[in-house]
Amino acid sequence: MSTNQSKNEKENEKKPRREHTKDNRIRIATKIYKKEKIFQHKLKDLIHYFIHPFENSIKNNESLISKEKFSIIIRNLKEIKIKSEEILKILEETIKKSTEGLKLNDFLLLIIKNLPEYSKYILNNSQAIKELEELKKESKFFTFCQETEKKAGNSFLEYLGMPEHQIFVYQTLITKIKKLTPKENPDFQQIENALIELQKITSKIQKPLNNSNENSIKKERPKVCSVCQNKFTANRKRYRCRKCQKYVCKSCFTHQISLKPNETPVRVCDNCYKISLEQKNESIIPKDDSKKLKDQKLLRRYTVTSSTEIQKENHLKQNQLIKMKQNQLIKMNKN
Repeated sequence: MSTNQSKNEKENEKKPRREHTKDNRIRIATKIYKKEKIFQHKLKDLIHYFIHPFENSIKNNESLISKEKFSIIIRNLKEIKIKSEEILKILEETIKKSTEGLKLNDFLLLIIKNLPEYSKYILNNSQAIKELEELKKESKFFTFCQETEKKAGNSFLEYLGMPEHQIFVYQTLITKIKKLTPKENPDFQQIENALIELQKITSKIQKPLNNSNENSIKKERPKVCSVCQNKFTANRKRYRCRKCQKYVCKSCFTHQISLKPNETPVRVCDNCYKISLEQKNESIIPKDDSKKLKDQKLLRRYTVTSSTEIQKENHLKQNQLIKMKQNQLIKMNKN
């Protein structure tokens, strides 16, 4: 009995290996499907919250965004959404038929076919970000973005970076499938072809970023504080503002603000802190008093004094009280 049991156990141990690899391949395929569904949902949000309002403003000749800047920033996002819908349909069909055996050939062919649309979008990323930074300087566009980002739950820039992120998702998950796919499998060659095409795009994404970072490190590093213009020394060290990315000294780096809603506050320079206060005050101050507020005396009422100024005021008050008490004691002694 014991010998028969041991033989059966050995036979059962050999069988699940192939079944286990099959299950893992199906599991990764379902993961790609889920990631694609999330990507599709976010693209819908982007179109609903940002693209449609921009298109309406262009039609109505409103000064929110120009047609040229809109085309540079949005690019071919609508085409990518259509391609994503096609991928979702094919993935759904392949997962349903996975009981017979997972066949990813159609899905991989579609990925290779759709990649030129993604590369077209990603190659113009730097230009789109530049245009977006310039537009954010305009108050109307900036306020619109702030209000819509609260509703949408993600920033406009995060939405624009989704196609780039999706390419890396494809690459990581398809490489996992490759590890679980034997060379005899008819999908193996197509998996390799898809990964080669994905590598071409990811290398284009990574190279400009690395070059730009190296140049920025060499160029940036000024010798003077961007706020107070004092020279950096061994005692006066450099600190980088989390908002404008400029270098400042410690005395000009005392404030904290949250860059996004419901986010932990980070250290910023005095200039960025003043700008953020002015933006907050613009929404609080009534329209009738907006002209009067140009006067520096009236502006002081709406600006919050820095922590160092408050400390100085408290210190002066304490000194005054001590002097008052000393004078009282002198008068008492004389009497």
